[in-house]
Amino acid sequence: MAAFTTPTGLLLVLLGVLTALLGHEVSAQFFAIPTTRDVGTGGCDVACATLASDFGAQLHYPDADKNFTVWDQKSRDVRSACRIEPATSKEVAAVLGVLVSNWCNFAVKSGGHSSSRDASNSVGGVTVDLKRISSVELSADRTQTRVGTGAIWGDVYRALEPKNLTVIGGRVDDVGVGGLLTGGGISFLSAHSKLVLPNATIITANENCNSDLYFALRGGGNNFGIVTHFTLKTVSQGKIRGGQKFYSMDKMDALIDQSHKLTLSDDPSIGFWTGVIWMCSHNTTLALAQEMYSKPVQNPAVWSDFDKVEPLGSTMRTEYMSNFSMELKTGTPSGNRNWMATMTFLPSKEQEKRMVQIFNEEVDRVKAKAPTFQPSMTFQPIPVSAIKAMKVRGGSALGFESDTPLTLCNWASSWHDAKEDDAAYEFRQRMLARSRASAVELGVLHKYVYMNYADSERDDVFAGYHK
Repeated sequence: MAAFTTPTGLLLVLLGVLTALLGHEVSAQFFAIPTTRDVGTGGCDVACATLASDFGAQLHYPDADKNFTVWDQKSRDVRSACRIEPATSKEVAAVLGVLVSNWCNFAVKSGGHSSSRDASNSVGGVTVDLKRISSVELSADRTQTRVGTGAIWGDVYRALEPKNLTVIGGRVDDVGVGGLLTGGGISFLSAHSKLVLPNATIITANENCNSDLYFALRGGGNNFGIVTHFTLKTVSQGKIRGGQKFYSMDKMDALIDQSHKLTLSDDPSIGFWTGVIWMCSHNTTLALAQEMYSKPVQNPAVWSDFDKVEPLGSTMRTEYMSNFSMELKTGTPSGNRNWMATMTFLPSKEQEKRMVQIFNEEVDRVKAKAPTFQPSMTFQPIPVSAIKAMKVRGGSALGFESDTPLTLCNWASSWHDAKEDDAAYEFRQRMLARSRASAVELGVLHKYVYMNYADSERDDVFAGYHK
């Protein structure tokens, strides 16, 4: 792992669940795209030919592209004009110059873990794959780590753990750094960005320099440029206590009651979620929870009431973060068809209990039509500490006005057969509509839609953002 000299620059502040990450650099380049003409796929063949000439083996055509992988099968089924693998910020700038001059549509892939079919693989356009920009470099004073946007979180953790260091990042091993951070990443606070703009210039953005981009990047996605590197604050961290627990459904009300208390807790060491999953292969629904405590304490007092709810099984242990990220990766294997959905509401036991009832009713409606369909629903707290952190150093685009905790719901569903697509998406539409209606009735619906859990074709992510 190479060392680098700590730069000054952009602090992107994103969502955090366990602890606050303080520093973060991103370099980005943007191309100024004229608004008088639509970008499409008509010029992509010319763009691919030019890139093949300029980049040689870094350019891949789909018929011979055997090494390209993304998480979701729907995205794997997409056919791009070609895929390019730039290895530096300058190469990203050169690629964007070719794409813009030929009016060619493109998608940018970091880890490729989106459930939206065209987020990581361009439909008829060019897929810009950043996997070669994946270095993990610890600063000489060990206070910051510079991470390439094409790295995955598991590799970042494994590079730092031998030194008992970490950064606060994603929870699933094979999720990419870039997509999670620019989307407002859960379990993360971020501080500094290097970007490639649509006009082929490479810039650094922070609260003092390019502050408008700095503001927009904090949860605004990758529409403002391609981020090539993040500089993250490094924190001392050894092993932590955590794991997953599984329960019979008669325990769900008790879990909701206890998790509501934890949502209101000000203990900075805890992280958790609770939820339900329909196990189609076993024709049963289970309640589930994940507990995390950022210290290697065997029985933290803050969990005492929660732990009185008796599980059917548990993976609780003391391990490094990379071990827990691998556990979540195993639970979300690649190669399935997937969708995700999300909504946010003020902490409410009644809302969560209603949503569990709705979930069970909608499973009963769909299971005969989609026998491989396996939906889950989790309730994830956004603590006050994270919301306050997002307002410092220039604020963020996310639109959080009040300093109150929130609950973020994530639905994640997978299935195998394309013939089940209609039934799977009908479940999504009905589940969201009924849950939102309940939240409106109870007066707890919040406008925030978490980008990384949303569907680019179905959800208005920016409706709740600052205008």
